[in-house]
Amino acid sequence: MDVRLQLFLVLCSLGFFATCFHLLRKGVMEYKYTLLWILASVLMLLIVVFPEPLFRFSAFVGVVDPTNMVFFIAFFLSLMIIFSLSIVVSDLTNRLRKLVQTVALLEKKVEDLKGADDAD
Repeated sequence: MDVRLQLFLVLCSLGFFATCFHLLRKGVMEYKYTLLWILASVLMLLIVVFPEPLFRFSAFVGVVDPTNMVFFIAFFLSLMIIFSLSIVVSDLTNRLRKLVQTVALLEKKVEDLKGADDAD
C-alpha cells in the first residue's frame, strides 16, 4: 500500500473517530449508537495500519484480492449497523403506538369527566 494513501486513510479514520467522539460528548448521539461507529472507525484504522492480517485472512477465506475483502467487511459492518437501527426503530414504533393509545384513553376519560360535570 502506498504510504501517501495509508497516511490519508489514517487521517480519515482518526477524523471520523474524533467526529463520533465529539457528537457523543455534545449529546447529539447516544452512547449505544456512537459505539458502533467508533468500533467501525477503529477497525478501519487497524486495517490501514496493519494490513497484513487482512491479507492473510482474505487468503484464508479464499478471496483473491484483499480489496474485495475490505468491501466485504465494510458491507458486513453496514448490515450490522442497519440491523441494530432496525431494532431501535421497531422498538420506538411499538412504544409510540402504546403512547398514542394511552393518550387516546386519557382524552376519552377527560371528555367523559367533562360530560359528567356538564350534566350536573
